[in-house]
Amino acid sequence: MMLGSDKTRGFFKNSLILMAGTAMAQLIPLLLSPILSRLFSPADLAVFGLYSNAVSMFAVVFTLRYEMTIVLPKERRDANNLVGLSVLIAIGLGILFLIPCFFLNDWICHQLKNKDFHTWLYLVPLSMTLVGIYQAFNYFLTREKAFTGSAINRITQKVGEGSTNLAAGYSGIHGGLALGDLTGRAAVVVMAYFQALKAGFQFNEIHWKEMKVLAKRYWEFAVIGTGPALLNSISLNLPIFFISSFFDGDSTGQFNWSRMFLAFPLSIISANIAQVLLQRISEQRNAGKPVMKEIRKIFLMLITASVSLAIILQFTAPWIFSTIFGAKWMIAGKYSAILAIAFAARFAVSPMNVVFTAFEKVRAFSLWQIFYAVLIASMYFLRHLSMEQFLWAYTLIDLISYSVCLLLVYRTLKEVKA
Repeated sequence: MMLGSDKTRGFFKNSLILMAGTAMAQLIPLLLSPILSRLFSPADLAVFGLYSNAVSMFAVVFTLRYEMTIVLPKERRDANNLVGLSVLIAIGLGILFLIPCFFLNDWICHQLKNKDFHTWLYLVPLSMTLVGIYQAFNYFLTREKAFTGSAINRITQKVGEGSTNLAAGYSGIHGGLALGDLTGRAAVVVMAYFQALKAGFQFNEIHWKEMKVLAKRYWEFAVIGTGPALLNSISLNLPIFFISSFFDGDSTGQFNWSRMFLAFPLSIISANIAQVLLQRISEQRNAGKPVMKEIRKIFLMLITASVSLAIILQFTAPWIFSTIFGAKWMIAGKYSAILAIAFAARFAVSPMNVVFTAFEKVRAFSLWQIFYAVLIASMYFLRHLSMEQFLWAYTLIDLISYSVCLLLVYRTLKEVKA
């Protein structure tokens, strides 16, 4: 497939820089996974699954979506103030979320049927704050096309995470994977801050009055976008909590290991393309230039890759898991064969969602997020199904939902005449 114009080639060059950095970053946990799968039990993975899903579930709203606006203003000074606004909100919400962790700890662990989660629950608000701060600086790097710096940040995170995981595993710290995750997030925040300074971020340009003006300018992201974004985030992570409640701890651990494996191509390719695509579309929009043709080309490449990967996993996933990670993880391979179909749809469509951000179509995307949340929440009534049947229902919901999302993306592009 020809890449076309110099600008299109530049898009793929930036995407490849991010992919290379992310691939190197993900190579660390991938190489460590055969060791970690032997150091930690499925029960340990169940604890980490609850922790990591809780973090990712709420972290998406820990800046009230203002981090997404950092790429939109023409003036860098406005971007600096949006970074400051996002960081301030993330710290405030982190303090607020500590309250239920202290007073509802026992109740939460009882509902999840996992007493081992008791200790690690306290790390969740801190991790969410770190995610919010990192996202603010990362969007600033995206705005400034500092994709090399962004790639270096991801490697830094995985180095910190992987080294701590090994130390925790050999020390026999059950649930120590959460400690590794926290260490990696702290390291990447520090690195991202210095990368942002290098890219032109200026702390002395941040002022309270300017932050208030910008908060009002992009109020739809916070007021209209936050609630549905939270619902969508809950929807993405709710299945593991359902599985923890409906099935045993071993099934939860196997499911979480399967999801971690399938997320690998998403994090390397799909998420990185989305990051570059957002910067590209915002730039084209400010210049009054069309983007439809370029987006169509990118989607065709993604859907081809995702379908191919899903077909391969249908026949090889159980063998891959038992061979690489050990015989005790064969069930995770069987789960992956089912979930690969849903992840293929997510892999191809998710990067297209930046269209809603770039053209400030918060309402349209929010409606889809609510729609998806309702479908996922309906899985609560499927507790009578077997584990495999439950996963097939999950897959069907994803296929329907992301097909609808793709139609909304197309409709949005037609409306704005992109």
